Amino acid sequence: MTKSSSKLKETCRIYLRSEERTIKATVGANLRSALMDASYYFPQNCGGKGQCGHCRVEIHGYPPKMRHRERELLGKSSSQRMACLYKVTEDIEISLPDVQEWLIEKSITDFDFAGIVGDRYGIAVDLGTTVVALYLVSFNCGEIVTQYSFLNPQVHLGGDVMTRLDMAKKEGQRRDLTKAIRQGFKVGVKKLLIRQGLSERDIAKLFLAGNTAMLHLLLGRGGEGLEVAPFRSPLEELDKIHLQPDWFDLTDDCTCAACPVIRGFIGGDTISAIVATDLDRGEGNRLLIDLGTNGEIVLAVKGTLQAVSTAAGPAFEGVGLHNGMPAVKGAVEGFDDQGNPFVIGGGQPVGFCGSGYIAAIARLLKSGKLDNTGLLDKDENEIRRWVLEQPEGRHISVIQDDIRKFQLAKGAIAAGITILCKETGINPLEVDQVIITGSFGNRIDIPAAMKVGLIPAVGIEKVTFLDNAAGRGALLCLGNAHFERRAENLHRLVRIINLGEHPDFQDAYIANMSFK
Repeated sequence: MTKSSSKLKETCRIYLRSEERTIKATVGANLRSALMDASYYFPQNCGGKGQCGHCRVEIHGYPPKMRHRERELLGKSSSQRMACLYKVTEDIEISLPDVQEWLIEKSITDFDFAGIVGDRYGIAVDLGTTVVALYLVSFNCGEIVTQYSFLNPQVHLGGDVMTRLDMAKKEGQRRDLTKAIRQGFKVGVKKLLIRQGLSERDIAKLFLAGNTAMLHLLLGRGGEGLEVAPFRSPLEELDKIHLQPDWFDLTDDCTCAACPVIRGFIGGDTISAIVATDLDRGEGNRLLIDLGTNGEIVLAVKGTLQAVSTAAGPAFEGVGLHNGMPAVKGAVEGFDDQGNPFVIGGGQPVGFCGSGYIAAIARLLKSGKLDNTGLLDKDENEIRRWVLEQPEGRHISVIQDDIRKFQLAKGAIAAGITILCKETGINPLEVDQVIITGSFGNRIDIPAAMKVGLIPAVGIEKVTFLDNAAGRGALLCLGNAHFERRAENLHRLVRIINLGEHPDFQDAYIANMSFK
């Protein structure tokens, strides 16, 4: 054998059939990393830990032996594999999943305020885990003149809060996360300015509302207590959090600040939502629910405010579910009375987003295919699953494991509501108004959410949605010192209940996991 023939192959070719493109990867490289290096991203992800299944790709030819987690998420007969678990050792041909366009618009309409007067402008920011929204306001007319939303660049590094906090334990990865969001802000602010023909000197003030973890990463900090019990943040003692103008490519005379943190994961986005809903000023029993991976819930009773943070997990975002996906094009978000799916963006369904799972589970309960304990009927193949069959395209399904994960998530939210009501001495059915916010919340079918026990069955007329409450609160604080002072004082007025330490939480959690 000659020396040249025995030379080991150093690179492999990956042919992307769906893109009609070939990329190269070093022998032994991780397939997910190779695709990301070629600018193919899996936005909602677990950071390459082999848990969520969102990096699935179709392997043509002879797919490698499935791992246990792949069988759970993809089905044992699937030719798909999870890219984060695949090591490239030879030339392969793959197809990427159907293109999933992120619907990232967080527009706010019919909004104006009275406050700052002048010829300059301000920017209100809603810093979300998945989507970031910027609102450019004219202080002269008190109106939003343009707005821009973009995908939080950190999602390419880690899809959820806890993944990013875990990454931030390493200095290099923490710097990457901070750099990503600051660069995203610079690009976003520039877009706003170009649209209106303005320069950085025209911006007098920026005010930001964001959850505690995202604020930590923007500041260049790690979790620093958020990632372990009792989940506390060193930012809790601050009335106002100052930000650096150069993080946004703004001038030094621009005042940049963020809403303070209440406690732990209950951060500035919750304070901003309280301000936007006047929860601290209204009468009656009013419940504010911000649905997400960490569901923040605030209950106002007789002028007092009490709040909890529930670790619902990423199931509401579709992460870790068999055919789960974010609320993007191709996701089933609900059903009509005949059982036909509502698909975001139209076309054939690709999977279920969180609201789609709620609607599907409610239909299964109503039909008797799912009992109150969460046990799903077997299909003709003796598998506990329900298949949404389509005349064209691939069939998608809800499997038993999806139901269990959903029960854990909705049990956490419902238990939080139960504990808040108990602490304030009211019955959940005595709530006068339920306000649901969050990008996930505004897609929920309310009767379905009540059917599965996610929210109290108080009557549909008592439930309202508020699009982007955090963004609205940030706008109020941007333009009016009165609202900003309210925000600064709220962290002293809200009583926090630590569910992990509450003696009744486990019983409430277990009770609310079932479908009543």
